[in-house]
Amino acid sequence: MNATAHAAEVERAAKELSAEDRARADMYALIAALFYGPPSNELLALLAAAPKLAGAAEAGLPAAWDHLQRAAARADAGALREVYDACFVTIGEAPVLLYGSHYLAGYLHEKPLAELRTLLAQMGLARKAGRHEPEDHVSALADAMRHLILSGAEDAAQRELFDRFIRPWYARLAERVGQATTDDFYQALGKFTRAFLDVEGESFDLA
Repeated sequence: MNATAHAAEVERAAKELSAEDRARADMYALIAALFYGPPSNELLALLAAAPKLAGAAEAGLPAAWDHLQRAAARADAGALREVYDACFVTIGEAPVLLYGSHYLAGYLHEKPLAELRTLLAQMGLARKAGRHEPEDHVSALADAMRHLILSGAEDAAQRELFDRFIRPWYARLAERVGQATTDDFYQALGKFTRAFLDVEGESFDLA
């Protein structure tokens, strides 16, 4: 299938999505964007102005979302760039590594990455042109989940990617983010990421 036909197929599938699945895809897109690089002031403003989540704002995902929105409203993109670089990009080993292989195997570019590439190929997914991060980067995995949702992939396919390559390590990633910085925005991002993926895991377990 050529790229144009594939894009059209994804667009058709996206139009048939439930409101819940659209929201899931949006959340994965946000996680992908915020871990791929520091946010712009425009993205921070959009995040701060986004609708609240239904449910009590004292605990769980609604509370984590509220914290992230409030932190975005107070944040400055220039300051966050410095925090992002210090946490995720420093020379040598960064305080927080964003690659699944590190958490699953203890080293980068190990067997889990090869297995992930095989699975993604079977699903018809490949790394985007111009992206240099390997497929086990948390942003790439979030983007793959977003694509599976938007394309109407069966729950079994979504669950396999989540269970094998996200569930085993996302909590440790969120914990490392919380330990690596006192910055309110990235503290909130770590808590939101864990809260959202906790809900995803619970949903897959009940399906």
